[in-house]
Amino acid sequence: MSNPIIKSNDARFVRPTLVDDQGKNRFADPDAPAEAAAGDAVEGGGVFATAAASSERPYTPQYETTAASRGVLLLVLGLVGLAGAGVTSFSLFTVVGWLFPLCGLGPSMAAWILAYGDLRAMTAGARDEAGRGITTVAMIVGILGTIACGGTVIGLIWLGVGLLPGIF
Repeated sequence: MSNPIIKSNDARFVRPTLVDDQGKNRFADPDAPAEAAAGDAVEGGGVFATAAASSERPYTPQYETTAASRGVLLLVLGLVGLAGAGVTSFSLFTVVGWLFPLCGLGPSMAAWILAYGDLRAMTAGARDEAGRGITTVAMIVGILGTIACGGTVIGLIWLGVGLLPGIF
């Protein structure tokens, strides 16, 4: 030991043994019968005899462990975000300024992040695999919407277009 004050045979630091002086388990139930040999428990009708005798279980519970796919919701969020950039692009920056692409940034980023998490959950088996295709499309649309909205906001700020032209 590295501490010179503590001696190696100090009773406070010695781990107690599991058996007592007679060789019996200290933590065993005192009323329990003596343990049988390993082979006797299965053949003689011990606790595990039924489990060892039959290979199939009498009842197997069925649980629903996967959550439903939410790919359609994520696709709608991504499309709303993509539409935010599209409204500003088609109106030639004069009517709405950078208000719509700024508002479209939230749904498109949410679609991207949530779809990525759902795809990871599908890989882990926690979400239904049936929606993998639409969730992948939703993630791609969310990425495109985030890039489009962010690029539109940066471009409009660079051009000097106000939040709402003619008002601000």
